[in-house]
Amino acid sequence: DLSVADNVMLGRERASGGFLSRVANRALAADALRQLGHPEIDPDAPVSALNPAGRQVVEIARALVGSVRVLVLDEPTSA
Repeated sequence: DLSVADNVMLGRERASGGFLSRVANRALAADALRQLGHPEIDPDAPVSALNPAGRQVVEIARALVGSVRVLVLDEPTSA
């Protein structure tokens, strides 16, 4: 079960010297969550512990970390 930070950074992990930088990854995930107005979501929490709305915020944060130029949401309120 992935943590929120692991999920947000999946495929975009920061590394140094061949090792993952968990501190940097956590900080980037926390910053993306703050930008979305959800600083209460703990980057260390397992995604499975979040409600559906929290999981959607995590997916949007994942897009933010990827520096997308356009984000199209289709039925963002559906579960």
